[in-house]
Amino acid sequence: MLTLKQLHTITQDNARLPAKYALRGPYLVQLKKLTSSDLIKVITGFRRVGKTFLLKLLYQYLVHGKKVPEHNILFLNFEDPRLSNYLTSEQLQNMYETFLTGANLKRKVYLFLDEVQNVDKWEKFVRYLYDTRKEQHQIFVTGSNSKLLSSEYASVLAGRVIPLKVYPFTFKEIVELIRPQNVSKYLNEYLTWGGLPEIWLQPEVSVRYLYIKNLLEKILYDDITIRYNVADPIILAKTLTYILNNVGNIVNFSKIVTTLKNSGFETTRQTLKKYTQYLNNAFLVNEITNFITTSTKHIIFGKLKKFFAIDNSFITAAALEAPSIKPKLLENLVFNFLDRISNLTQTFQVYFSYDSSSKIDNDLTLKSSSLAHPVVTPIGVTYSLDPHNPDTIKREIKALQKSISYFSQQKLRVSIPSELFELGIQASIVSPHNKSKQRKTQAILFVWEPLYKPLNLPDWLLVINVKDLLLTQNFI
Repeated sequence: MLTLKQLHTITQDNARLPAKYALRGPYLVQLKKLTSSDLIKVITGFRRVGKTFLLKLLYQYLVHGKKVPEHNILFLNFEDPRLSNYLTSEQLQNMYETFLTGANLKRKVYLFLDEVQNVDKWEKFVRYLYDTRKEQHQIFVTGSNSKLLSSEYASVLAGRVIPLKVYPFTFKEIVELIRPQNVSKYLNEYLTWGGLPEIWLQPEVSVRYLYIKNLLEKILYDDITIRYNVADPIILAKTLTYILNNVGNIVNFSKIVTTLKNSGFETTRQTLKKYTQYLNNAFLVNEITNFITTSTKHIIFGKLKKFFAIDNSFITAAALEAPSIKPKLLENLVFNFLDRISNLTQTFQVYFSYDSSSKIDNDLTLKSSSLAHPVVTPIGVTYSLDPHNPDTIKREIKALQKSISYFSQQKLRVSIPSELFELGIQASIVSPHNKSKQRKTQAILFVWEPLYKPLNLPDWLLVINVKDLLLTQNFI
């Protein structure tokens, strides 16, 4: 049994800020607002994106800003070796009761339970605490597994949770972390290495590769193989490698089975479905589906998938075709930008659209959350829109124009979400922009390489320079 003094020491150690960090302002603002709610705050996201660090910042804010007594905050990280023998709900209950003996019970009590998925039946303890003492307690839990918010715990914690998903660092947050003199110089490096902060603290490329390799191995073993009792870890690893080398490509499970079989690895579609779900649960990959509008075509094309990585660094580390990955990296970056906004606003979901019979092939498609009056937005992504290569420009415009006609014929409204339009016009290569243009704009084309002379682009198209988006927004 841990003593009160030991619990205070563990809390102080966990709350200590690192020497070098970025503030992650938008997340901290949200957490501060959430302290006014009695609901359980569940912070999820990929490993090493700063969930623990956000709790450290919140601790400092509570103690120094809100004058909460230090002994009224219990901060437990369940990956701390000192807690390795205390990973059951009963032991958690005992630590909590010990902690209360040193707290000022006339003030609010705060519980920070970090990487709580390591504690067996943690949700029962948290529910008991919420149901019996919520007026006196603020409960924050973090985890690196999306099942913290899934049906696995729904019956226990239903109606008691506020979720907050944390993503890898944006470019502006990386700049805040490393403080370079020439910010623009690092745009291409961010496209390659993504937003995991510890990668940017390693100047040597070989060390970056080693860090990613070790991180992936830890996730595949600790977060997936052990947790789900995976029968064939090699197939799991091969599946991840395949996904990372096919980011943004249209695939189905039968195709992956065939590819692995040709490489000497036998598996089944059912196994791959399970393994990709495990990868998704660990926040390593995102799977999106094909949005098409007729049930007949859904039978034909509905099983198609696209996968995206949580961070570009994993694509870079796994790349088998190094010269060709820049377009993949860009599409992955754009997907994660849209996914962040979708998660924050809850106003649309991200799909892609493919229908060979109608010659529709959207990189991405947004569909509004409204069931009564759905709105769709065709999205194109191209690495370069070179005025000296008009065929590329015509191809991109024609593809989006076909999608607009396709969806319009299905009686769907085709437009751009207002929140995206407001962000996009600040990084758009088309000017001037005004409020009236939003009513005409129906599709978005994301571009990496800037244009050096104006193009005659249609009014219905918003073309966004992703480099400018990186420099101006804190969503990417």
